[in-house]
Amino acid sequence: MNLTVLGSQGAIPKLGKYSTSLLLNISNSNILIDCCEGVQHQLRKYKIKLSKIDIILISHAHGDHYFGLIGLISTLSLLKRDKKLIHFSTDCVFDGKKGNYLDDDKPDEKGIYGKSKAMGEIISKNTLVIRTSIIGRELFNHTELFEWLFSMKNRKIQGYKNVIFS
Repeated sequence: MNLTVLGSQGAIPKLGKYSTSLLLNISNSNILIDCCEGVQHQLRKYKIKLSKIDIILISHAHGDHYFGLIGLISTLSLLKRDKKLIHFSTDCVFDGKKGNYLDDDKPDEKGIYGKSKAMGEIISKNTLVIRTSIIGRELFNHTELFEWLFSMKNRKIQGYKNVIFS
């Protein structure tokens, strides 16, 4: 396993510094974790061929984690990449009114949160987008769903039946 830090600067890039992006190599598979502006320059600096990226994982939908994605996908297309790219994205790109969404349904969330998540996805014939929700402990405010659930220890919780998350 090898981890290359392509950028570790915060949301505002500085001259010679880049926002968060990492390249993780595991068993000759390259996983690009986040795709900041300037990521292509950093990949070239470290002599990492763009054609060798197998998976793109966007940790969350803040712009500094995906603003380089459109340029990267465009470059891969210009280079005639024919290998399927797996893009792990986040959820909440649908408003939920239709339900039973299919792979080719267009994101329809009206709120800025969902729209910003959808903008971070690149849809092309050689890209598989996997939307996921990562639930875990919150470090500071303890206001997330998991924190509420965790606080209900040894108490009965009312839930839902037949729920489908898309």
